[in-house]
Amino acid sequence: MEFLNQEHISASRLAEIIDVQASSISHILSERNKPGFDFLVKLFTAFPRLNPKWLMLGIGQMYVDAQPIRSNSYPISPSNIPDAQNQQTKKSNRNIEKIIVFYSDNTFETYEKQ
Repeated sequence: MEFLNQEHISASRLAEIIDVQASSISHILSERNKPGFDFLVKLFTAFPRLNPKWLMLGIGQMYVDAQPIRSNSYPISPSNIPDAQNQQTKKSNRNIEKIIVFYSDNTFETYEKQ
């Protein structure tokens, strides 16, 4: 799958990231099965810049802004991370529930509110 190559991840790694069985990915890639709604929701949630029209219809670019999700064009630094406390005080009805950090080695960590 072109998407896996672009993201530099294996099918089994994708299965881990979106929390599905590796066999589900294998069956979709071999065209034995078509992806279901729940699978697509998990995929687009984990990879929000992935273009649904490209994946499902073959229309347009792979990414909504034509750049890979894990490119080095958006390095994490204190200057480009919003101040969480400041954001909460501005919009008191919104609180951070989960933060996912993606690393350049294609691993990630999830931090959830306790």
